[in-house]
Amino acid sequence: MAKTPEAAFLEEARERGKQNAFSPIDEIAERKNCKRMIVIGLDGKPTERIRLSVNDPAHREELILLHYLRHHANAFGSLPIGVNIWDRDNPWDFDVELNDERRFFVEITAVGDSKFQFEREKREEKLANESMKPKIRLGDLRKLHKMFSLYGVDDLIKRYAKEPAAMTVTNPLHSDPSKRLIHGQILRPDARLADKIVAAVNLKAAKKHDGKEKTVLILDYRTNFPTKEGLLEAMAELPDYFAASPFPEIWLYHGYFSDDDGNNAEFSFAPLKLPEAQARRFEQLAVERGVDEHGRIVW
Repeated sequence: MAKTPEAAFLEEARERGKQNAFSPIDEIAERKNCKRMIVIGLDGKPTERIRLSVNDPAHREELILLHYLRHHANAFGSLPIGVNIWDRDNPWDFDVELNDERRFFVEITAVGDSKFQFEREKREEKLANESMKPKIRLGDLRKLHKMFSLYGVDDLIKRYAKEPAAMTVTNPLHSDPSKRLIHGQILRPDARLADKIVAAVNLKAAKKHDGKEKTVLILDYRTNFPTKEGLLEAMAELPDYFAASPFPEIWLYHGYFSDDDGNNAEFSFAPLKLPEAQARRFEQLAVERGVDEHGRIVW
């Protein structure tokens, strides 16, 4: 049976996506907290991007922490591990203690393409959160319709045009938000990755709080245009900068999907700065486990 034009389009996008080092390996996993994007370039060719998508920012940070702990145990320790979270957002994102009595802080900050990207994603998070409610405020429905030109909402908006914004109505958007198709514009990064990394690290280094010398800094890399070449170029440019940073560990994290408890997940961590012992261990891992065609150590 011949493929439909739509099926052929999606297959081309998927194959082009697999050529990128920042792409998931597990193709058959049931993907939760996941956004599938089809990015159409200026050449008209589609590329699939799979990205972790979590509507609650605090929950996203919790998942990243769980992924880091699993990554740390696989790379530098062993599973299972015991973990205590002693504090949250006081002043660092997490105050963590492991069963080997190591205690440290974890700070997570996002690195994206532009301010426009984060504004768009916040609007999409609001749409997803409101879609899960059986009732909705007219004011919220009007704002969402203005943002997204939602199909099938015009008549309802007109019918209640003179009603107050606080009035609630049956939600015409009520559905599983993971099955909603959204189209729109995305913009290319507004600065080089090296400059974005420096800006993100500097912002956290400027915090007037103690404990930086035992804080793991994780950069949540949320770009729509990740490339191995771009990352390697940035890393080659910044070794002196990383050495002078007060943080002992700096990682670039890229999430693809995850259950709400952090399991059934796929993600990657690229080391930007490591203590000497961990750096040596990473070199050993590359020899012991080998690397794939993209230069990734897979476990």
